[in-house]
Amino acid sequence: MKDKVKNYFINRFQNENIILFSRVNSLFWGILKSLPKKKYVVLPSTLCLSPLFVIQHLGYEPLFIDTNLKTGQIDLADFKTKISKHFSEISLVLCAHLLGIKSPIEEVVKFCSNYKIPVIEDSAQAMPEEGYKSCADYFLLSFGHTKIIDCGHGGMLITKDLPTKQEVLNQISEIRTELDDNLRELSINYRKEYYEYFNNKEFFKLGEFYKKYFPLILVNDSHVDWNRIYNQLQNLDTLIKNRIINTEIYDESFEKLPISVIRKYEQWPLWRYSFLCDELHRDELISELRLKSLDVSSWYPSLNSFIQNGHFETPMATEFQNRVVNLWVDYADQNTTRKVADVVRKYFS
Repeated sequence: MKDKVKNYFINRFQNENIILFSRVNSLFWGILKSLPKKKYVVLPSTLCLSPLFVIQHLGYEPLFIDTNLKTGQIDLADFKTKISKHFSEISLVLCAHLLGIKSPIEEVVKFCSNYKIPVIEDSAQAMPEEGYKSCADYFLLSFGHTKIIDCGHGGMLITKDLPTKQEVLNQISEIRTELDDNLRELSINYRKEYYEYFNNKEFFKLGEFYKKYFPLILVNDSHVDWNRIYNQLQNLDTLIKNRIINTEIYDESFEKLPISVIRKYEQWPLWRYSFLCDELHRDELISELRLKSLDVSSWYPSLNSFIQNGHFETPMATEFQNRVVNLWVDYADQNTTRKVADVVRKYFS
């Protein structure tokens, strides 16, 4: 079944240089190991925390790019300023399609090409259209928990050419293939502990959390359900349609509300429907939705909050962290979407 998943993506993205693996962060680790080491890896300051701890584990420093509050993606002006200043010290740039919204990836790759800096296109939260061809050196896709293809585990890397693919394969070939008892216990407890820290806003504990769980990244465990992934891919058009319908319900419901909806560059299916409001209203609204057992989140905290790195300030990412509300768009039953929309609309009315 793993071969069927691979063939599906060869046909979807017209590229045969594909590696399927148990975790996206294992592939990210392999990419970094395959490159000449310099001082920095460039990351969006608004991003999942896992990549930050991978680069720290390998001895890199993060160079954070601030967030554009209208799009939720990297701020291009801040990006160009920091790359121009530090280009000789940069090993790699990671550019993510946060929230399922397309990032300005073409502009990022074009700018980095002036300095011969390789780029990862991080599509963990996104699903580009059929026929999409990445312009980056590396393209990552996730089948992990909550992603558009939501199967708990599994990730994919597409490289620009066969030699690049082989360089990464050479690195990840050393990753072990079985969970021992200790790692199995870590795997069971990982998600529970992770969400406890987030729900309690104990962000300061996450550094130690990732040190504890990092060994999981270095295991290509065999429990990835490639059959489940393939079945979801066969149903992908329906999954995408549901996300678009739910997005349209929110758009219509929130048209006159005093919120700033994070807009997308293109009509890709959203991972989350996100908007900004002031911090006091944000926390009250989230509490109200959760009291009604409705899904909502306020991720992600600015990565700059987790390390002492004051010379790479990212004030807009901090503002995003304090104001963002994320709503689910994967409901098959639109009645749930309307319940969420009704609570939000009544709160701001």
